[in-house]
Amino acid sequence: MAPAGRRPRDQATATRSKLLDAAARVFARAGYEAATVDEIVQKAGYSKGAFYVHFRAKEEVFLALLDAQVAAQQQRLSAPQAPPPESPKALYESLLPLVQPDPAWLPLFHEFCAQATRRPAVAERLANLFQGWRDAVSEALRRGQAQGTIDPALDTGMAGALLVAVASGLLLQARPPEAAPAALASLVGAWLQPKVGPPAPALAVPAGPAPGPPKGAEAAPALDYGAVAEAYERHLDKTTGPFVTPLLEMAGLRPGQRVLDVATGTGAVARRAARLVGPAGSVLGVDRAPGMLEMARRVARSLGVGHLDFREMDA
Repeated sequence: MAPAGRRPRDQATATRSKLLDAAARVFARAGYEAATVDEIVQKAGYSKGAFYVHFRAKEEVFLALLDAQVAAQQQRLSAPQAPPPESPKALYESLLPLVQPDPAWLPLFHEFCAQATRRPAVAERLANLFQGWRDAVSEALRRGQAQGTIDPALDTGMAGALLVAVASGLLLQARPPEAAPAALASLVGAWLQPKVGPPAPALAVPAGPAPGPPKGAEAAPALDYGAVAEAYERHLDKTTGPFVTPLLEMAGLRPGQRVLDVATGTGAVARRAARLVGPAGSVLGVDRAPGMLEMARRVARSLGVGHLDFREMDA
């Protein structure tokens, strides 16, 4: 039997826990804005007086729920470390329970993200949650590097951030997590896994014509970029699109300037550069693949960009 002096404290803890559980259900169903203290206490089976003993306002119980999630995450992360992942799929499968501990968390996660855009206190706590996830995944990647299952040249901090972004993004899309590991593994597997074979030789500028293959050796088949131009424009440019903006910001382009885009491909960077220099400027995109250039011209014409030219030539 517990000492009499501890009973009020135990009762207060139980009351707070029931109020938090009721609040989680109300926020998940109605959202933060529509939720009321009346509904929370009704779900918990208490009076409003009991609520205000523990919380000053609706926002405080909302923040307490997020604090509880951060604390639970820290407890999970402080547990003994599991063996390093044997594959990218295994790594992602270990990430899923971290970002989605139970099905009831998904609607609350949506609500926390929505409120973070307007409430600094929520944004700060959510940032701590994401940072904990990133640290855990980065550490798993480092242990994978030590074991030899993860590319030793990988920037584990950036890779951890990207993997958490994908996992939390899937939660925001409410995609079923069961289908995600295999899809993600096929997408990033080649990126995360150790590279097979010797490193590529350093690039050098030849003094004369490029040497051919040694006698008796067959030249490796070159990729026909012209043949894949349509797929390149449809998929690859969209994948590399996020890098175009910082690249052009570093270039500091201004209206009226002349720009040369070497290895322009289907012209994704050249088109953006043309908008920045304006009609008073000009952009020339060069590439060795005629099919790529034809696709670049076709897209530029469809967008009505007149101060943009493409020519076939070696860098």
